[in-house]
Amino acid sequence: MIWAPVALVAVAVVMTWAPLAAAGFTFSLGAGAPSMAQGATAARAGHAWAASTTPAPLGAGLPYNDTLADGEGDAIPPAAAPGRSPAVARAAWLTASTAVPFDPGSDTTMDIVLGEDFPITVEADQVEGPGWLLVKPSTIGFERQGYVPTATVTYRPPAAGSTSSAGIEALSPELADYLAGWGAQVGLTVTDLASGITYSYNGDQPFTTASSVKVALMFALLRQLEMADRSPSEEQLQLLTAMIEWSDNDAAEAIDLMVGDREGLQAFADELGLGGFSPGSTYVEGWGWGTLTPDAMVRLLTLFERGSVLASSADQALARQLLSSIDSDQRIGVGTTAPDGAFVMMKNGWVPGPDDLWVFNSSGIVELNGHAYIISAYTARNASLEQGQEIVVHATAAVAALLG
Repeated sequence: MIWAPVALVAVAVVMTWAPLAAAGFTFSLGAGAPSMAQGATAARAGHAWAASTTPAPLGAGLPYNDTLADGEGDAIPPAAAPGRSPAVARAAWLTASTAVPFDPGSDTTMDIVLGEDFPITVEADQVEGPGWLLVKPSTIGFERQGYVPTATVTYRPPAAGSTSSAGIEALSPELADYLAGWGAQVGLTVTDLASGITYSYNGDQPFTTASSVKVALMFALLRQLEMADRSPSEEQLQLLTAMIEWSDNDAAEAIDLMVGDREGLQAFADELGLGGFSPGSTYVEGWGWGTLTPDAMVRLLTLFERGSVLASSADQALARQLLSSIDSDQRIGVGTTAPDGAFVMMKNGWVPGPDDLWVFNSSGIVELNGHAYIISAYTARNASLEQGQEIVVHATAAVAALLG
């Protein structure tokens, strides 16, 4: 009878495989499945695979071997069957600032650039020839996929507190297109504190501060008082309230003189490492005629939100109370587009220039359900105040819909 030898062979195979299976090797008898040796070869060939000990689905019939490693502890599945690229769909991060074209074979300008430690989802391995991965940026509202070199991808999470940056198109291609239509007339920077990602459009471009500088004036005065181990006097509290809640210019001028005018504000900016801030002066250009980049404003508000600007809990609470009590007719932008139920701290600024073209900006912190994002939208050379407001409202509403 022929079944007996077959059975003996089967038993022998099981006895041979059992120790290997106990050691963590997996096997598949499906068509096209790679052997253990092929899997080891693939592991040593430098393929980019996941660092998680929990295997992700790699496609039907493809086994996963979580005992092979690339020398740094990354778990590596065996190579895919010839002619197919498995859908990986697992978390990864970039190791350097990387251009992400949507067509790696074209000579066109790259569609998007993502910064170091930017989170991505690897959708397929070794596509369009060796060395390319099909990925999707792990951001809300972004549905497109693009390609990155395998060498720029890691599956090890970045250190806690790591941040990354990208153009606004990584958050919303539609918003990026809208802003591009205004060119250098607008700048926008957004930091999502949940992910640590900062998105920007012309974020490093300087814009006239107008009344947005009053936020820096408030922080600078409170920091100076803390260094002197003093609390704000009754007069200073009244001035701070008028300057922030009502945007009173006389109060701002008085506080500007208290902090030491341009030199005092510059020292404040230097202490915080706040590049992109060039203060104006009461005696030369006027305190509202300095310049500030959206990046710098977001950095200032981020430092404040993280407790790195004011040491005193009382001063922190005072600043939060003032910034959340802006007069209702001065909340256009961040305040009027924030999600329902959000706690909003903000400050706007607007002024007509010598050329009768308007500046309008809106910046703030939006907190909702334990999550926060920080945003700064600046405009310049607007034909009217209403035009500047329209641009800012469109931008802040788009961000609120995505991150709120």
